Amino acid sequence: MVEDSGDYDSYNIAMTLPEADVPVGTKVTITIVAAGASTQDRDAALKPGGDTKARAVGVSLDPSQPFQDSVTVTFVAGPGGNWTTTQHVYVQALSDDALEGTKTAVISHLVTVTSSDKIGRAHV
Repeated sequence: MVEDSGDYDSYNIAMTLPEADVPVGTKVTITIVAAGASTQDRDAALKPGGDTKARAVGVSLDPSQPFQDSVTVTFVAGPGGNWTTTQHVYVQALSDDALEGTKTAVISHLVTVTSSDKIGRAHV
């Protein structure tokens, strides 16, 4: 991705475990976090007249909305749930005035599962 181009990339997240194999009401929450710029990059020289320090990438669930440091997707099993729905995550290089050059960005995923077994005990 090229900063300030307006371009973005995307990837998909989906549950691979069949919905029939999990208890109704099982909830999987995935927090997606785009790493910020390094201290070295934040201390980098700025373009002439610039005032925005280095930023890395942002993530979004809708590319027409602002890209953020983090977003959350949730999958729920059972009637009215979205267990079988693929969710899309969009990634964009955030605009800044730093002269930091080509960079690699890290996107982390924290997964939390809440479920109950057949006798109603909660599992987290």
